[in-house]
Amino acid sequence: MLMSPVEEIKFFQPAPRKRHRLENYELESTKRAILEKEDKKLEILANIDSKLDRLVSKFDRVIQILQHIAADQSKTLSLPMAQTMSPPPHFQTLPPLISCF
Repeated sequence: MLMSPVEEIKFFQPAPRKRHRLENYELESTKRAILEKEDKKLEILANIDSKLDRLVSKFDRVIQILQHIAADQSKTLSLPMAQTMSPPPHFQTLPPLISCF
């Protein structure tokens, strides 16, 4: 039985249901791929966030140390100038240094 070209094209085209299933499958696979990419992005952002939290806590610790150092220095600056300008006693007992040049 011979068919006209138009009938042949209609005969070999997938049924409408199959076409919809194929389109739905393609849409679902595209959605899955997009969701997987979004999950990866969220995972990367969470990783960056935790690293930033650790970095901030380290900077907080450095700031605390610097504040303690500044407090100690303010105590030494309040001493009379004669005490702060004189060298420690163990430096006074050392023999003079001889230059090798």
